[in-house]
Amino acid sequence: MSQKLHYAPYIPNKQSNQNGSTRSSIIMDFVRSGKLQNALTLYDRLQNDATAYPCVHTYAALLKACAKLKRLYTGLIIHHNVAITGQAWKSMCIASGLINMYAECGSLLDAQQVFNSLPVRNAVCWNALMTAYARHGYGEEALMAFDNMLEEGIDPTAVAYINVLKACAILGCVTRAQGMHAEFERTGLLGKDVSIGNTLLHMYAKCGLIAKAQEVFDRLVNPNLISWNALMTGCSEQGYHGEVRHIFDRMQSRKICPDAITLICVLKACGILGESVTFGTIHAEAERKGLLEKDFVIVNTIIDNYIKLDMVSKAWQVLNRLPVEDVMAWNALISSCVKHGLHKEALEYLKQMQSENVSPDSVTYVWGLKACGGLEDLSEGQELHVEIERRNMLVDNHFLGSALVDMYSKSGSLAKARQVFESLRIRNVVTWTALISGYVEHSDGEQALDCFKQMQSAAIPANAFTYAEVVRACGSLRDAEQGRIFHAEIVRLGLLQSSIIVGSTLVDMYSKCGLIWKAKQVFDMLSKRDVIAWTSLATAYAENGQAEESLYMIEQMQHDGISSDEVALVCSLKICGIVGATSKGIDIHAELVRKGLLGGLVLENALVDMYSKCGELSLAQETFDRLPCQDVACWNSLIAAYALYRDGAWSFEIFDKMLSVGIFPDTITFSIILNVCGLVGLFAKGHALFDAMSELYGITPTVEHHNCMVDIHCRAGFIDKALALIEPFSDAVTHRSILGACKKWGSVEGGLQTFEIKSINKFEGY
Repeated sequence: MSQKLHYAPYIPNKQSNQNGSTRSSIIMDFVRSGKLQNALTLYDRLQNDATAYPCVHTYAALLKACAKLKRLYTGLIIHHNVAITGQAWKSMCIASGLINMYAECGSLLDAQQVFNSLPVRNAVCWNALMTAYARHGYGEEALMAFDNMLEEGIDPTAVAYINVLKACAILGCVTRAQGMHAEFERTGLLGKDVSIGNTLLHMYAKCGLIAKAQEVFDRLVNPNLISWNALMTGCSEQGYHGEVRHIFDRMQSRKICPDAITLICVLKACGILGESVTFGTIHAEAERKGLLEKDFVIVNTIIDNYIKLDMVSKAWQVLNRLPVEDVMAWNALISSCVKHGLHKEALEYLKQMQSENVSPDSVTYVWGLKACGGLEDLSEGQELHVEIERRNMLVDNHFLGSALVDMYSKSGSLAKARQVFESLRIRNVVTWTALISGYVEHSDGEQALDCFKQMQSAAIPANAFTYAEVVRACGSLRDAEQGRIFHAEIVRLGLLQSSIIVGSTLVDMYSKCGLIWKAKQVFDMLSKRDVIAWTSLATAYAENGQAEESLYMIEQMQHDGISSDEVALVCSLKICGIVGATSKGIDIHAELVRKGLLGGLVLENALVDMYSKCGELSLAQETFDRLPCQDVACWNSLIAAYALYRDGAWSFEIFDKMLSVGIFPDTITFSIILNVCGLVGLFAKGHALFDAMSELYGITPTVEHHNCMVDIHCRAGFIDKALALIEPFSDAVTHRSILGACKKWGSVEGGLQTFEIKSINKFEGY
């Protein structure tokens, strides 16, 4: 029989002495043994044989093969043939097979039409329809089918209950699922069928009810590996990574052998919890089981989490030990580097990949462009762009197009980003959002909003990320009125509850616009709050003098488990600096030391800044001196602190020391040091530093720098020279400085001239 199974499809029909029954048997054997293509090839050859009449079970087997291989066209031919022969509705296995085939091939409308045409519908057909809808995420349709089945008086089977629970998980319909749960308990079905228990467990976990999921798990008579994985996956998805480790330990104590799903969950947990030793042990177990050759998701997870654990060399070893270093493996390494901020390393690996004659695909280039954007490396990004154009990969690939727009935007070349955007044949929501985001990132909120209007005119529907960007634009413009309009649209589309990022950006926008009560109102409505929502509101309280409320928000962040996030910690330190909460700042510092979280420049800088703003110069200096590497932001904090709490000479001493160690000043440095010049009356030094900005350091003076120079001239009594410095875009600060100086020095003419300039600027919209 094995020889027949191997050669049958290739024997010409005319020379074959096999009858129809034998051929049908061979087809079914092919399907049972997983040789689906062989089964379809043999059936195709039987089409011209008038003596070949496949039986009902053969057709059912063929439909199963079409479903698994996604062969819609062959499935249509089989449907046509069974209809011609009159066998279509003789057996429910053909009817359910047709429904399943159409559903698996993505044609749910045809599946529903087959179901509607059935003269008689039994539980098998109803199950096939419900399975089709649940599998494709149509929860409401699956529940409707279940209700209609009950109305027709058909008793539900375990498969039907499983599909209803899946639909409840899709829709987050906990109330209905709880009603079914009570019914299972009453009838004892939960203890009889572990599949129902597993699906119920998964539903609770998916909806965030981990305690209920654990309760169901504990009631299972014989939980299997699927049960353990469902509980573990639910905890992982909800961020309970410590619980994932606990479940894994319980599994090991009960000698339950983990599979790929188990190991992926626990590897992610170890990566997030920083358990490098346990991670290495589990990696070794996965390698011993041969899972790295069989399951690429495990490879990706291991590489990603080694990089998360700052063990890049280990990630590289994983790649090198794979039997075949294909483009997917390289993409895993490069993408992980980008996701964890190692942009330079990502580009180095991309070059290494090419040197080993592995050709990058579109995914590689997308991550390479992200790395260039992260580094703001326009030159490297342009080289990748040339490669992409040379290989003609940009045609109809909106992911690459969006990545190019994003890269040019992040690299500061908005004109080039717009040029690439205009050249794209396909512009979808991702591409438009990338361009809008670029304008927002570079503080051009008006252009971002104009771009959004163009997108709407092009009939491109916005998604959650688009709305998040335009709301950010409103925040940067302090345009609460337009923000409210977007808020109303977001509520109408149901995005406020379904998207964390949209809710958080609304909180941030209202906070920036000074509408703290409105920010708090939105915050309270959010079902899930991320670090942006917490920190935006907490910072708004601090900046508006509501110290008690801002410190309370910090405490609440700790209760919600967000305080260990680096962004949250930096924000907490910033708030302590704003409100002068030295004691709380010291507590956070102690927590960072205790948890071993120090070492990153961002947190260390935040500590220096916090102590500086609190006037604790000795602690600021002590923290600064301990840093292995001091960047310009850290020096700026120290210079500003000495300017505020000591005299100007100390600030210049720190500034000169910064220059002596090779740290170049930035725009913030010059704002601080020019302000010091004004305060202590260093007219000549201020002029020299202002000239050095552009001549030595290539920094274009901003309005703030011009204001500092106006202030320096005003304090020295040079009103005429101060007036000559006023730019067309001068702001209220400039005018107040000059008017104050005119009053001090008795310059009526200067005051009138300032008032006239202010009126002109107001008329021209400045």
